[in-house]
Amino acid sequence: MRFKGVYTQNLIKGIKPDRLRFFDREGEHYKIKPEIRKMLIFAHHDLAKTSVL
Repeated sequence: MRFKGVYTQNLIKGIKPDRLRFFDREGEHYKIKPEIRKMLIFAHHDLAKTSVL
């Protein structure tokens, strides 16, 4: 779910309150707001490889 920009309450626990404004609460989950999500790339990245996104 993290690659979709959706996080559980457990994962969001360490987020500072002023940064929670970037998320919408949806039941038991928090979802990154669409305008923020458009600026991000969610992908697997192998640090041992030299490829660049």
